[in-house]
Amino acid sequence: MYEYFKGIISKITAKYIVLEVNSIGYILHVANPYAYSGHLHQEAKVYVHQVVREDVELLYGFATEEEKQLFLSLISVSGIGPVSALAIIAADDNAGLVQAIEQKNITYLTKFPKIGKKTAQQMVLDLEGKVAVVGDELPAKAAVQASDETKRWKKLWKPCWLWATKPRNLRESRNSLKARRIQQKTISSPLLRCW
Repeated sequence: MYEYFKGIISKITAKYIVLEVNSIGYILHVANPYAYSGHLHQEAKVYVHQVVREDVELLYGFATEEEKQLFLSLISVSGIGPVSALAIIAADDNAGLVQAIEQKNITYLTKFPKIGKKTAQQMVLDLEGKVAVVGDELPAKAAVQASDETKRWKKLWKPCWLWATKPRNLRESRNSLKARRIQQKTISSPLLRCW
């Protein structure tokens, strides 16, 4: 229903901020209220999402539109409510979160508050390929590609690393078939000459 409010931040508490818009104070539940302390009694633009239930109507606030979109993606996952989604966003590692979802890193996802193994698996299932972080942070696909590139280089350099870490007397005896294979692989590529 609402996209954003533009008004003066009149109050900051541990769980919410109060944004005064045209003489009306709106309580906005935000991930990190103290991030707005530099804007107290100043005008600010806060993106909002309204949640309506039987007994309560709540407004959730976000500093950026991307943060709001991430929140909406998180609450679409079964087992994650608005409070849990805010707690995840409060960790302020949105790029790491998106990268963990893309790489199916369940261990990383369970480090967020109120996220167990089953919920983390559900996050991967529901959000893989659907979320991205825009801005200064590295987008998820680029981060995954960079990670794949690193793995590829580590795999290519493995023969050199194995050769360099062997004891000297074993390195000098190159008569074994395995040593000859490693030597042939490394010499065949100009980038991978170990010696």
